[in-house]
Amino acid sequence: MPKIKIKVSLTCNESIIYNDHKFIGIKTSNEIKYKENDVMVTIKINGNQIEMQRLNDEYKLDLIFIENKETICLYELNKYGTIKLKLFTKKIICDNHISIEYYINKQDELYKFDLYYEVI
Repeated sequence: MPKIKIKVSLTCNESIIYNDHKFIGIKTSNEIKYKENDVMVTIKINGNQIEMQRLNDEYKLDLIFIENKETICLYELNKYGTIKLKLFTKKIICDNHISIEYYINKQDELYKFDLYYEVI
């Protein structure tokens, strides 16, 4: 499993939530794993579907992205229980980087997640 350098950005309606955060991770043929501060992030690429899990001591967030489809995702908060989220994926690019544009719960806020990586 090759080690990779990762650069991650997240925006919402063009407003930067975080920009160019850098991490070290591991990549297999269809999976990327890295630790983002205290959150373990796992991204699985299965054909036209991308699954992202964010996990720490306080919560587990499972997101499923399928271009032009709505999916039901689970946000499990240890103290409060589980919240179902409706995710609509507008666009996925998955070549030498991953880019996902999506809406949560049919709101007018367009999120854009970008992950760039290179083998080290």
